[in-house]
Amino acid sequence: MYFDDLYEDARDMSFGKKIIFSIVIFIVSDISIYFLSISLKTGYPILLLLVPLALTSGFYLGKWNLFPAFLATGSMFILSFLYYGQVFFNLFMVSLATLLVFSLLFIAVSILIGLMNISFTELQDEKEKKASEKNEIEEREDFLHTLLRHDLKNKAQVVEGYLELLRETDLSDKQSELLKKAIEVTNEGSDLIEKIRNLRKVEEKKEVGEIDLSSLLNEAVSQNEERAKEKDIKIDRDFCNCRVQGNSLLKELFSNLIENSIVHANCDLIKISCNQKDKKCIVTIEDNGEGIPDDEKDKIFKRGFKKGTKAGSGIGLYLVKEIAKNYNINLDIMDSDLGGLKINIEINRYSKKTKM
Repeated sequence: MYFDDLYEDARDMSFGKKIIFSIVIFIVSDISIYFLSISLKTGYPILLLLVPLALTSGFYLGKWNLFPAFLATGSMFILSFLYYGQVFFNLFMVSLATLLVFSLLFIAVSILIGLMNISFTELQDEKEKKASEKNEIEEREDFLHTLLRHDLKNKAQVVEGYLELLRETDLSDKQSELLKKAIEVTNEGSDLIEKIRNLRKVEEKKEVGEIDLSSLLNEAVSQNEERAKEKDIKIDRDFCNCRVQGNSLLKELFSNLIENSIVHANCDLIKISCNQKDKKCIVTIEDNGEGIPDDEKDKIFKRGFKKGTKAGSGIGLYLVKEIAKNYNINLDIMDSDLGGLKINIEINRYSKKTKM
């Protein structure tokens, strides 16, 4: 961490300070390399000049990256002279050619490192920009979801309350019918807000644990019982004793499937059953309604899919799909022997060894 901080500080220096800092680094390196060559009795440690070259080239971000190469070339000349002495001058042309080759090598290395630093800096800037934009989007989404869940839902409930008060007044049959439709639309709006809230919960991926399946199914049925009675629909239950992996969102999965049959299936019977197979609990929800064609069975869970005059927002079954996807639940759609649609929901049985 200390080295990283030092390196970042060096890159933020003025050009003059970078020059001085680079010279100091090469002087320290030259002294170390010279004594290493003496102790090892070989000139090969001079090649270690690539280390201070690589270090200082990163300071300049490609703008002045030839300066470290000049320093490295000068250091090689001085170290070669100090170590080889008279031999260096006796073979001056060979020494000069060697210096020229290494000078070109140093220049190439310095430019390469400088360009790599430029690319790295650009990538870092782009990454920070994207992270900042992502945070802004998430904050805006959080604000809008809060606005939707609290403010808008509260206002919808206030409207619903006033409509209920209006129902208690002396209204004509026509006015009562219009009022009933207004209350239904308000309820649908509140349900839509609740579905969007649950979609947000799915995105948050809350921790899963042990859940009693029968309790969840009973809660889901209770949530839709009044609506089923209004349409004279019987809900037949046959639950099994099974504990599964999940959380409260599973109730929303079952509730939306039951609601879909009540609202769209044109049925008078919904049957919910459960059985265990290997490490799975399989819940079956079926009805004796109109069913759907085979070519549309794969479409019903797609976002925004609608069919018929009674079609809603399409978000309910999309929510079912998202919950299923996040909790490794398999949905199998087929025709029911009752005459309508049948959906098998395969859920992992609870196991302390199994993690989602």
